[in-house]
Amino acid sequence: MPRKKNDWSPYSMPAIRNLLWESQMSEWDRFMDLLEAGKRPRGLSDVAIGARLSLYQGAESIRAAEMYWVRPAMAEAAMDASTDIPFFNPAVERPAPHGVMAFERPLPPVEPGSDAQPADHYAPGWAPTAQPVDLITWWSFEGSQVFLMWRRDSKTSHGPFEPSTALVVPETKIVEFDQFAQPGHRALLAMIGSAWVMMQTPTVAERRAVTPSGRPTERGRQDKLPTDVTLVDLRSLRHASTQTSETETGRTYTHRFVVRGHWKQVAHGPGRAERRPAWIASYVKGPPDAPFRHTEKVMVWRR
Repeated sequence: MPRKKNDWSPYSMPAIRNLLWESQMSEWDRFMDLLEAGKRPRGLSDVAIGARLSLYQGAESIRAAEMYWVRPAMAEAAMDASTDIPFFNPAVERPAPHGVMAFERPLPPVEPGSDAQPADHYAPGWAPTAQPVDLITWWSFEGSQVFLMWRRDSKTSHGPFEPSTALVVPETKIVEFDQFAQPGHRALLAMIGSAWVMMQTPTVAERRAVTPSGRPTERGRQDKLPTDVTLVDLRSLRHASTQTSETETGRTYTHRFVVRGHWKQVAHGPGRAERRPAWIASYVKGPPDAPFRHTEKVMVWRR
């Protein structure tokens, strides 16, 4: 399918969501045809077949998913924060039960495959090599939170997008990152949790809605679907005065620099007996008129 010059922007998100849904439903139709014909897909056990069925059935939620467009600075901040996020609960932190999150610039390549309960049944044969992540879709299905990662590729049988990695966690329980065998999957899930928390923190993220003009027809169905796209960007860092600290310590700052944010646990829930992670935003320190000490940022999966 040929690409248009402007087909990767917040305004193309309804069309992107429709293509993702069509891709999953086409795969679902093909898979069901094989099962009805008594042709078990090669190498798939009964457990793996059940996992795939739940994956494709849940993909119906994509067509009604909320849409998010993540700017590069926000993605970089979420990746940095993901290295030490302690935990997260999908049911508490997700911005919507079903979502499509697109990254203006792709995330670094992630090792292929899947992790689930039990592991490695959701995506056998997908993406034989590590692939960058352009999109993440998620939905709830039978008590689980399902995540599916996608890369852009106009030459695949799935159309312009190819699924690469599937992750499945309990929907209402705290995610334990150590349950995932592959370090890249632990890092990716931590990034998702970090992005969810940070994009809903007003001191960290700036969110605004954009409304694409028109909406593509989806297999002739006229249901009312979400049409606004939430554009998520990193808010400008606040500046912290150093006058008091210089007076107390005798230290003189000659540059401005960024003090990295950090995670803390805050009480919530009945009787405030539960905990959830909160990101305390980074800030700039140093004299307002001093030169800024800049360091290059490289996005790398670490967990």
